[in-house]
Amino acid sequence: MGSWAAIVITISIFLILIISSVCRKKFYALLIAALFFFGGNGVYFLSYNTFMGKEYQNVYISGRVCSVDGNFLTLEKVTANTNRVGGVSLRVQGEASSEFQVGDFVMYEGSLEHIKMFTLGSFNSFSYRREVAYNSTVNAEDLNLVSGSKTFDEKAREQIKNVLYKNMSSESADLAYAVLTGEKSEIDDEVLTEFSGAGIVHLLTVSGLHISFLIAVISFVLKKLKVNKFINFILIFCISLIYTAICGFAPSVVRAMIMGIVLSLAGLFSKQYDLLNSISVAGLITLFIFPLFALDSGFLMSYGCAFGIGFLYSPLKKLLCKVLPDKVASPIAVSISAEIGVLPFAAAFFGTFNFLSVFANFIAVPFFSVLFTLLIIFTILTMLFSACGITLKVCEWGFVALVQIAAFFASTSLKITLIPFDMVFTALLWGIIFVASYYLLASDKLKWALCLILTTMMALCTMITGAVADTGTSASVICSSYSSYSPSLILQSKSGEVLCVNYDEDTIKYYLSMQKCNQVDYIFGLNSQNTYGGEVVLESEGYAGDFKFKVESGIYTFEVDGVKIFFTNLSNVGYNKKAQEMLSSTKYDFIYTYETGDYFCDYHVSMLTGESDYSLKASGSVKYDFASKHAWRID
Repeated sequence: MGSWAAIVITISIFLILIISSVCRKKFYALLIAALFFFGGNGVYFLSYNTFMGKEYQNVYISGRVCSVDGNFLTLEKVTANTNRVGGVSLRVQGEASSEFQVGDFVMYEGSLEHIKMFTLGSFNSFSYRREVAYNSTVNAEDLNLVSGSKTFDEKAREQIKNVLYKNMSSESADLAYAVLTGEKSEIDDEVLTEFSGAGIVHLLTVSGLHISFLIAVISFVLKKLKVNKFINFILIFCISLIYTAICGFAPSVVRAMIMGIVLSLAGLFSKQYDLLNSISVAGLITLFIFPLFALDSGFLMSYGCAFGIGFLYSPLKKLLCKVLPDKVASPIAVSISAEIGVLPFAAAFFGTFNFLSVFANFIAVPFFSVLFTLLIIFTILTMLFSACGITLKVCEWGFVALVQIAAFFASTSLKITLIPFDMVFTALLWGIIFVASYYLLASDKLKWALCLILTTMMALCTMITGAVADTGTSASVICSSYSSYSPSLILQSKSGEVLCVNYDEDTIKYYLSMQKCNQVDYIFGLNSQNTYGGEVVLESEGYAGDFKFKVESGIYTFEVDGVKIFFTNLSNVGYNKKAQEMLSSTKYDFIYTYETGDYFCDYHVSMLTGESDYSLKASGSVKYDFASKHAWRID
């Protein structure tokens, strides 16, 4: 990705391992570290190059449909002129003669263009998870369709979905399906926002919590049946693997499955189970198979949470037990250590933190453990005997209560906006977590000294970063996936003045803090009652500080520091002749247009170089940095 901070930090950690291994004469550890350092980088680049492959123009393409979203198909087992290639995101234009189904095979003549996996430091984890490397387009009349059959995991997901929606209300079934399979696309945006605001959205993402409950239930049943320990392990392994496949081998599920298998192996051979070693084994196996998962948000959140618990749970529990009973101190210690572990990634991916999330988890997690267990049992019973569908009503009541808990904690005012940590700051934070834990074999005095040094380094890093921050001209478009607001535009001039179009307080405040902006100077199309010191501009043409502007028929044009910007949130059917005239007669440096339908946003890059591109991402920020070069980035 070309990040100097990542390169320096990675090499520094490797050098520390070398020095530590030599000083302790642990040369086998040095050999292992070198093997994974150089071998890991080799596997990473080999995996990326293999995944991307080469582009194809005007070839005969065939593939199996593994996902259907309207006229957008995801293809697997794809061949291009008999050459096996990666997955394809296929857009079918026009009306198809028959409805597409998962399992069908499609054949057509067309081209395969690479999906951009990296865009100035941002990683497209969505496509990598689905193993989709190409975009393609075909007219419906040019597409040949052959019926096929579904795989075991596809049939399982379909049957689970049918059972849940048949016996539960739509809202509860959406949540139940997400809990069982990790698929959250069906959940209402408002409900998802409440779970996220309360800090318990992890309950809707299949993770270690779910796998732990599943293994605990299986182990309890097998223990009561007095099953042989070897058969016990084989059954747990097979069921965990099947469930992981049903969940699409998501990084968090794979981690939990491997750790569960390691735990079962420890019991099988009467060995001591070590949490940190188990996490490391899971990470190494996962990254050996999918190296780019190291950049995936789900992977980072999952392992950050697990390492936070591994490092901090014991000392926090010991501290809390001095004032609280053990049964109360233990879950609070788990929640706090997990929150600290995911803090850098929560800042990067979500931008807010609710101080009451610890208490929300304290209430929701024990309740959810019972609900999840009942949901698994009742779903399996209903799949076997349809008359048992009435039992799922109990789970429906549980999900209604869980939504109420989320709504209550999400409505609190104890939420703060987090500024994303930079690479150095994050590394220093993890250094403090490591030093503060009881796993570092050092005296108490040395621990406190190291903590003091690292904290001082963090403070200096923060001050230096703020002092050298670049304040060049920039334009950012903010799109909220959890609200009905139109996209918002942020412009910042070289002098530091900030202008906003369609000020959406819920989403734009985070991005302003990320850009180290303390206030807005000028606002167009205000959506919030709070102006944060900004002057609301009502004129249709003129100057707002450094910004020359003109507003006509919902189209905004700006000129600042010699840069020309075109912005509109009108749908493509709302474009009038005036807009077309403007785009054809004037060369703009940054053009943003908003489309409705499957393509959420269409980002057009500088017309000066003739470049243009688009993204399927339904949320995030598109930032165009005029101070460097003509390029765009999805945050």
